[in-house]
Amino acid sequence: GELILSNYTQLEYIKSTVAQYMDTGVVPSSTLETEISFTPTDGLREHAIFGSSWAANGYFLMFFHEQIRWHSGGNWVDIGSYSAGDKVVCHCTNNHIIVNGVVYSINGGENTTDTIKILDDMGYTSPESGKGIGKIEYVKMWENGKLIKDFVPAEYSDGRIGLYDLIGKT
Repeated sequence: GELILSNYTQLEYIKSTVAQYMDTGVVPSSTLETEISFTPTDGLREHAIFGSSWAANGYFLMFFHEQIRWHSGGNWVDIGSYSAGDKVVCHCTNNHIIVNGVVYSINGGENTTDTIKILDDMGYTSPESGKGIGKIEYVKMWENGKLIKDFVPAEYSDGRIGLYDLIGKT
């Protein structure tokens, strides 16, 4: 089971070094919105930021050869040119992504039913791919317009570092 902690200190960010990931417990839906503030620090070839699966109908956000790729329900869009150290705020829905305030549309369909993981490779293991490497400032998730997850970087009273959900208190 999950350990419920109230003794934590909120941090400015947490930094992944490839070994860490977190399962949100949330399954993609046509009404799910996910927003993440992320600063890549290395490895901008093919690195996951969050998602449920690399499958053809996967729901995932990744860095792809210095671009951001949003993939939902069998369609995707590649955006911009980014380098290590470039902070991005991405707001993702089934039908669009907003990157640093600019909207890019896609025609998302049905998504996988795996839970969404933050900074996990979701089983995709090509030589150029892997878990995300960078800093996370926050992650928020809405279902039907209602905020259901509000993850903030935290150091727990026992010294562990992670994301604390202000909604679920976990």
